[in-house]
Amino acid sequence: MIKNGISIFVDELNKVNKSLKRNSNRYAKQAFVARTHGQPASPSTLGKEFKVFHERINRELEHLRSIKPLAKFSGATGNYHTFKIVDEKINWVKFNKKFINKFGVTHNEFTTQIEPHDWIADVSHVVIRINNILIDLCQDVWIYISNDIFALKLLKNEVGSSTMPHKVNPIDFENAEGNFGLSNALMEFFANKLTKSRHQRDLSDSTVLRNIGLAFGYSALAFISTNKGLGKITPNKSKIDNELNDNWEVLTEAVQTIMRYEGIPNAYEQLKNLSRGTKLNKDTYMMFVESLDISIKSKEKLLKLEPRSYIGISSELSKC
Repeated sequence: MIKNGISIFVDELNKVNKSLKRNSNRYAKQAFVARTHGQPASPSTLGKEFKVFHERINRELEHLRSIKPLAKFSGATGNYHTFKIVDEKINWVKFNKKFINKFGVTHNEFTTQIEPHDWIADVSHVVIRINNILIDLCQDVWIYISNDIFALKLLKNEVGSSTMPHKVNPIDFENAEGNFGLSNALMEFFANKLTKSRHQRDLSDSTVLRNIGLAFGYSALAFISTNKGLGKITPNKSKIDNELNDNWEVLTEAVQTIMRYEGIPNAYEQLKNLSRGTKLNKDTYMMFVESLDISIKSKEKLLKLEPRSYIGISSELSKC
């Protein structure tokens, strides 16, 4: 059942990951002002930010696919008592392993009365990490929508708010976040509970295992909501352009780097005095660069820079 649950889980997750890949290509060149600690930082592209989530999921999928479902077929307390007493000439470990493998699961040779469930804990922890990666995505996109970096496509029959008809709410990302949280709560309990059993067995694992489908179900619902939400967003280019034009101070990193490269002392302090807690515009940026005692080549390089063009190799990373 868990093996089938993983299969369904992966199928739904792949749909989300394809959307992330599609967006990473579609928005590979769409520069915007990145934020660290909530403050304007060196620009990135929307495509590269989607690519980060795509690759994080790929790594977890690789781990999930590598986990082997384990089963136990070795008698009451895992010592092959009844097998041996029937026919002690047979290598029962080898025989039972071959039998169990026919069902697409791996035989765990060393158990008590129960298979210890460590592999289920491993699955649970991978699912938790995947859920958390997508909670991170949902929260980021939610904030981008709140800050008008993304606009939501209007759906004619969708209710914005019971009392405020003008609103277009990011409900899909909110629904997804809630369902991911419910899945995590169950998966965390499974990982903590199922790896512990009194002596050779107690019955509490059986009661818990009956509910494991719920955790996969909540994640599946969350994947559907996430994918639906990703299909509704579109960059708000006018807002993005305004933010880029209003944050020339993000270029101080580039200026500081060139100053250090050319051996100018106190580069950081000079830029700190110029820009910290204040807004730079194009004119003040150009004036400062012109005043620097650096090579003509470096000066020309800095004078050609704009916030929208200072994106490193983020476009290339988006399409890797």
